[in-house]
Order: sequence, then C-alpha cells, then structure tokens
Amino acid sequence: IPFVDLGLDGEICEGESYEFIASADDVTSYLWQDDSDGETFIATESGDYWVKVTDEYGCVAADTAALLVHELPEVDLGPDTTYCGDDGLIFDVSEYGVSYDWFNGDISSTFTAYTQTQDQEIWVDVTNEYGCVGSDTVVVRFCGELEIPSAFTPNDGDNINPTWAIEALFAFPDATVDIYNRWGDRVFHSNGYSSDQYWDGTDEKGKKLPMDSYYYVIDLKNGEEPIVGTVTIIR
Repeated sequence: IPFVDLGLDGEICEGESYEFIASADDVTSYLWQDDSDGETFIATESGDYWVKVTDEYGCVAADTAALLVHELPEVDLGPDTTYCGDDGLIFDVSEYGVSYDWFNGDISSTFTAYTQTQDQEIWVDVTNEYGCVGSDTVVVRFCGELEIPSAFTPNDGDNINPTWAIEALFAFPDATVDIYNRWGDRVFHSNGYSSDQYWDGTDEKGKKLPMDSYYYVIDLKNGEEPIVGTVTIIR
C-alpha cells in the first residue's frame, strides 16, 4: 500500500488560500475530492479535504485533512462625522480584537481625535486572536471655517471691525495667539481666543498701536503646524 500524508489540519483567515500538499512516495496518480489530479490542492473554504493516491501496482491509499477559515474582525468606527469639541472624540475598538494599529502608529485600543481645521481620515487595523486583520476608516470634519481677517479697523466710535475677530477659534480652547511687530517684538498674547479676548489693536500694556502690518502665530495645540500670517491695523 502506498504512503500519503496531507499533514496537519489548516487554519487561514477569510480572503486567504491554503495549499494542501500530498506527500507521497512512488505513486503514479492523485485524485482529490473535486476530481482534480495534481500533487497539491488550493482551498479557500472551511471543510474536509481528501486525496487518494495510486501506485504502479494499482494499490490505493488516502488521507484527509480539515481547513478552518476564520472570519475577519468586523471593525466599525461609525459613520463619517463633524466634530468641534473640547474633550476629543474617542474611538474604541477593543471589542474587535487583541492588537491594534492606527494610522498614526498608535497601538492602543482607543484613539482620541481632537478638533482639526482640516478633514481627518482616521483608519485602524485590528488583529484578532487568530491573526486575522480587519480594518475601517472614518472621516472627521471640522464644524466651521477658520476665516482669519487680514485687516481690521480699531477706530474709536464707529464700531466697525473694531477687533481682530476669528470666530472659529472657540473650538480650540487651548490655542495660543501671538502677534509681533515688524521688529519682532511681541505686542499681544492670549491663551484661547474667545470673543472677550479678541485683539483690539493695543499692545500688552494697553497702548494703541500704529497703523501697520503685524505678524501672527496661531498654535491650535492639536498637533497641526502653527498658522502664520500678517494682519494690518487700519486707522
């Protein structure tokens, strides 16, 4: 009787394939359960697989092995959303697997998205206990538009554009705003920038500044590069 061995049962993840190899000596033909006749068989579905081999004397031997196909983790980060908040938007994928790989290299089971001025595409790969990987992607959009005026007119009495108003900065409570004159001296600083903190064209001592262009640096404290530019006082 000839010898044939398919080896141990196999395990793969959904979407992969498994090659059964019929290890045999001095045989002349192979017959698999689907009537194919090669030395190997490619399987993609769970089930039992067998092969029969025949030698030159017409003697037959057979072996059977099983394949188990594991499903991929069905990771769900939720629908695309718009967010402006102080605490951050938390995504938790701990229920889907045992190891995690976020778009930014983080390997924890949770990720917190903070308010950004641009759309964020957030994705994660989750690996389960069988080594199978599932993924999902979500887009988090900013709730407004960060419109930064290039000039304002802090004239006495007319109440038209009296301050340098950047309304959307309310969504970044940790932001800092620094303004410098043409010689590099800082004339204004604020932690946060709500309506009661808007720059009114005075220096840090309350002295009115002359009509000129000033340089600003806005650090949103959310991981983005600081925003830089110029703003002109018109009197």
